[in-house]
Amino acid sequence: MSLDAQKGGSEEIEKRVRELSELLYLKQTQLEKAAGEKAALEMRVHQQQSKLQDSMKVRFRVEM
Repeated sequence: MSLDAQKGGSEEIEKRVRELSELLYLKQTQLEKAAGEKAALEMRVHQQQSKLQDSMKVRFRVEM
């Protein structure tokens, strides 16, 4: 294999590594965003469940 061919292959590998690194960074960013959104939604669900439970307790007391 000639020196030019080795250099060209090396450049292709470096280019591919850069592309994959950028893709990995993008996917990590998307994953972090999704995890944050999930946590916020879970918190809202918990809050709504608590409100519902509280209103059910009050309603049960009133009916008794």
